[in-house]
Amino acid sequence: RQMCIRDSVNGVAVNDWVVPSAAGLGTFSEYVVTDAANVSVVPNDIRVADAALLGGTAATALRLLSDFGATDSVVQNNASGPVGQAVVQIAKARGIKTINIIADGPDADDVVEHLYSLGADIVVTESYANSSKFGALVADLPTPSVGINGAGGAAATTVARTVGDGATVVTYGGSAAVQVPTSILVGKGVSMAGFSLGRWYAGASPAARAEMTQQVVQLAQDGALKATVEETPFADFLKTFDAFTSRSAQSIATPLVTM
Repeated sequence: RQMCIRDSVNGVAVNDWVVPSAAGLGTFSEYVVTDAANVSVVPNDIRVADAALLGGTAATALRLLSDFGATDSVVQNNASGPVGQAVVQIAKARGIKTINIIADGPDADDVVEHLYSLGADIVVTESYANSSKFGALVADLPTPSVGINGAGGAAATTVARTVGDGATVVTYGGSAAVQVPTSILVGKGVSMAGFSLGRWYAGASPAARAEMTQQVVQLAQDGALKATVEETPFADFLKTFDAFTSRSAQSIATPLVTM
């Protein structure tokens, strides 16, 4: 987003590219009036699609990996979603192995291939993760210290079952209630946590927000973090949008960019 700046504002210049560093700024709005502390300047030498990824999706993924003790490996469901794809890429850049679980569906093979192309270490469907083969598949990786739940429901059970003793399972999304058996909580000492980027923004200083933005900007500049987008002429927007929304829920989550 390009901004018009009052003379009294420091640190942001006219025509700077900025991303939100506070919740609720209205990213679908043509114009926004806000304090300079609520935006972070990003370089204009990266793709617009990658810049758009920085303010919410990549920031969420970074915080999930940074704030909950991710070390050698993590396991996540909803890995095909935008946050899941960012988790794969940021973890790869940090040398953290990822075990990624996706929904079963007709497009599962395409999703698996895509996540491997981003740097995933293991990608399986939910049905495979609940089979006897799964344990042998992940045996050679370090036991995950963090589980990331973006789906809820029974998919959260699979994540909690995969993490190690004393690990944390953090939920950042998903409309279904989280299902984790008492036997996992008691037997493994797993901790359950929740994360909201809006809440993080509300408690973070402007300096902390700027530092986080710089971290994800550096990943984008290094080519370690890329958005998966599908461009379409604006004249074809409605037709393309209808096709996009009718896709299977198991498809790779690919934002649309109108040109």
